[in-house]
Amino acid sequence: MTIPHPPNTSPMIATYLLPTYFYLLPTLHPTDHRPPHRPTPQDPAQEVDRDHHQQQPHITTETKMAQQPPAGAAAAAAAPDHKKRRLTSASIDKESPIIFLNVGGAKRNIRRSIWNALRDTSCGAGISSVGDGVEASVNEEKLSNPLCDLVLMGASHWSDVPTTSDDDGTIRIYLDRNPQAFDDLLEFIEYGKVFLKSLISKDDSGARLERLKMECDYFTVDAFLKDVDEVMFGEAVSFRSDGWFRVAGKCSRDEGGEVRYWNWKEVSGNESIAAQDSCRSLALCGVKTTGTYLMFYSLYSVAVTALLPGQFWPEESSDEFVQVSVFHDEMTGSEDGHWTYPLVRAGAFDYRDMEAREEEPLLFTAAFAEPVSLKRGNQLYCAHGTGTIQPTALLQARMIRVTDAITEHSAFSEEDPHCLNFMTLVRVFGDSIAKWNAKSEKDPKSEHSVIKWVPAQDDLPKTAQGAYLDETDETKIRFRKAGYYLLLGRVASRLKKNLTADMCSFFGTVRVELRTNGGLPLQIDPEIISYPSNYSDPPSYNKKMAEYGPINDIIYAEKDSYVSVRATEGACFARHGTAPSPSVDKIPTQSLSTIRLDHDMRVDRYHVSNGGGLSYKRALGGVESVPNQAPLFDVVNIAGSRSISKLKALEDCCCIVIGCLSCRVGNTVSLYKNDDAIVHSQLCEGSGHGYGSHTLNTVVEIKANDTVYIKSSGSGGGVYPGGGGHLAFLRLQ
Repeated sequence: MTIPHPPNTSPMIATYLLPTYFYLLPTLHPTDHRPPHRPTPQDPAQEVDRDHHQQQPHITTETKMAQQPPAGAAAAAAAPDHKKRRLTSASIDKESPIIFLNVGGAKRNIRRSIWNALRDTSCGAGISSVGDGVEASVNEEKLSNPLCDLVLMGASHWSDVPTTSDDDGTIRIYLDRNPQAFDDLLEFIEYGKVFLKSLISKDDSGARLERLKMECDYFTVDAFLKDVDEVMFGEAVSFRSDGWFRVAGKCSRDEGGEVRYWNWKEVSGNESIAAQDSCRSLALCGVKTTGTYLMFYSLYSVAVTALLPGQFWPEESSDEFVQVSVFHDEMTGSEDGHWTYPLVRAGAFDYRDMEAREEEPLLFTAAFAEPVSLKRGNQLYCAHGTGTIQPTALLQARMIRVTDAITEHSAFSEEDPHCLNFMTLVRVFGDSIAKWNAKSEKDPKSEHSVIKWVPAQDDLPKTAQGAYLDETDETKIRFRKAGYYLLLGRVASRLKKNLTADMCSFFGTVRVELRTNGGLPLQIDPEIISYPSNYSDPPSYNKKMAEYGPINDIIYAEKDSYVSVRATEGACFARHGTAPSPSVDKIPTQSLSTIRLDHDMRVDRYHVSNGGGLSYKRALGGVESVPNQAPLFDVVNIAGSRSISKLKALEDCCCIVIGCLSCRVGNTVSLYKNDDAIVHSQLCEGSGHGYGSHTLNTVVEIKANDTVYIKSSGSGGGVYPGGGGHLAFLRLQ
């Protein structure tokens, strides 16, 4: 017979308990497995006795050993005769509200409700500790900690284990544990993260936390490490398969079946998150659940008037950027009041003169991925660079002009508005999110090579985070906690003024670098923005000209590692969309968000390269530290080709896709599932000198054996992109 006992049990305690387990375990009654009870402050049980918090003399190792009962035969000789002992009514009645313990020589009177909670959390419940207002669920398939059960049975069952007796005859079961650490354990069981927060703020928190961890290990309380992580680094983020909502473009057809136009009518996902209101013809949707969300947005639009560094549109009516705006009519007025706030913005600059712009507008997909905070009742609007909601006539005139230009010059089928125009909201469960904005450079001639950061002014949760800005180096965002992180953001770059022919002999890029504390590279995304090396002459310098590039990736960050954004050959452009600036809401901001992912989130990532055709190779860091990250896909070669491959799903899953692909400006890229396009992307031709990166972000439901792959074409030449990139996947739980 295998005898269950708490892991890491000391040999002495194990010796004391062995005979008891043989006798007790068959007699356990089902009614002993009660759900935990967390008394409220008004609970009379709170007032019964809290002796386990009384001040006790310090128990040294020598004293503790002296107080330990003898082992073996000596123990049997020294054990009191229970038949002759006077038992109090409290010691006989196992339903007494008080349990009497001797913990390492210190008397402790414990409320039964607290010990019940300890017993139930030691069953391996998946929910957090009983404290913090959360009741632990009991997994009936797992045995509770036998020591906890033994204590609850009362003195009549303690004949074979060490006990002590008070002067009044009260029998106490002896626990060979440190009384101060045991007190901390009971505080943690009752108050959970509230107690941990107060403990971590103390000077001796490190030693006490380590002792508390040992107590939790001894009593098999699994919630401890997770709760400590959440207190110190914020609650790690997870996503759920029913936690997303999407609205996309849908074709409107005439009686003959021909496409006339598209509208925002294709709705999917969970409509308890957001929904469309037929009475609000201008709104994309209305938010129904308050929370933090990932927003994936794309709108096929036209490049806008180029602004000088540091310049912005002074009036809302002249604002040309694509944007998602938020409006709350119940709190701020009616829809006809035309008051909205630009929540997220995107755009591409057109540096040509007005005549060229009118004759042949430059099309592109204004796409971004950012964490946002939304409230129930928010109405979300989007616009082709019209800023806030305008009177209907002006809005329609603007929309007609943009729509006509897109229809005439589009590189995509008119059957696919859902691949070009969409907004997806993915609800975030957890609060370990931090966001920074690029710091503005006061010198307009600055050509610095590394972006400096400042904390963003946003409505995201303000808690302890897994990442923080280095206090001595504003270019480094460091990670306190090892694990997988989702990076979202965008940055800008421009050519240096004194570019020479020699400098053009190799690629100049803006790249994201993840390095150890000592500077060793862990992961580098090399081509967020890049400049080709095939110039016959150096390109002409244009002080206006800046390229924007997205940061969308999943990394595995080691503890104390850091991430930075570095330009080689080119220069980081800290004049557009930087902070602090009064115009920060007038232009797309340069930002970087770090989202710490829950340990249980399934993550997969593939490097995309061009070696005569697009191919994929699994490139996921951290698999040595997080061994549960099995591949979601198999890389399969296309028949007849060794260099072109696809990703083939190994299981049914619903996934967030996080993708970037570097291409020459003007190229188009499409993400496919089987033979169906799910995302289209086009870079703005003529908006800069070099390469840019496509943003490929969405939520997709995948069946086993489905294939996922990328196709590319366009004016950059050839069928495949000249750069590389990645596709990362987060499996929704």
